[in-house]
Amino acid sequence: ANAEHPIDGVRSDRGEIDLTNKRDIGIGYFPKKQAEEIREKRAEYAPKKGRVFVYVGGANEVYYEKAFPHFINLLSSVISKRGDLLEDVTIYLQQHPRARSEGNIDAELANMVLKDREIPNGLRFEISDLPTTDAIARADGVFYYQTSMNAQFAFARVPLIVQVAHETYEDLLIRSGYLSVTTEDALIELLSNGTSPGTPSFLEKELGIKEDWADRLYEALVGQ
Repeated sequence: ANAEHPIDGVRSDRGEIDLTNKRDIGIGYFPKKQAEEIREKRAEYAPKKGRVFVYVGGANEVYYEKAFPHFINLLSSVISKRGDLLEDVTIYLQQHPRARSEGNIDAELANMVLKDREIPNGLRFEISDLPTTDAIARADGVFYYQTSMNAQFAFARVPLIVQVAHETYEDLLIRSGYLSVTTEDALIELLSNGTSPGTPSFLEKELGIKEDWADRLYEALVGQ
């Protein structure tokens, strides 16, 4: 689908994929259906008190053992040092569909780390029971790590989109200028006055999206 792949090559975690003697065609298509659903739902929700953030969870070893524990520890530190930044804030953990069947690891960790903290006035940390598009539609900001939905957040025009984890993962959003937070100071700065510097136009370029993708697909099929 990415129109740039025939030019730049296709890579996996093991390196560049060998496409020798293959017919490479860049169509330039990307589905934005979830982003459209989120934008439509955002208009339905009434104004709310305070800010709402959603952490979109994963379901792999790195997420369970490194990325999410780091986020929760950062959050715990901010509560202790700058709890005023979290007053009247609701944070939803939007779990991966497999998370509960795999032992609820992230939810249990969050409850364990935060249970003994002196919670700032109005701060709520909750496990979401909403569909992901509904949760994101309510959000003033989205935190994530390695989710295939990340481009949908940007196309849905979520005000603040931030990768928060133990280290920066060079995904589509990061390469398009969106934020990565790995330290306590960076999270404090973000909560104080952070905005999303990335723009969907850069993301579209990274995804190799072309407005004439339907014509390109037709030409590719006819030319076979």
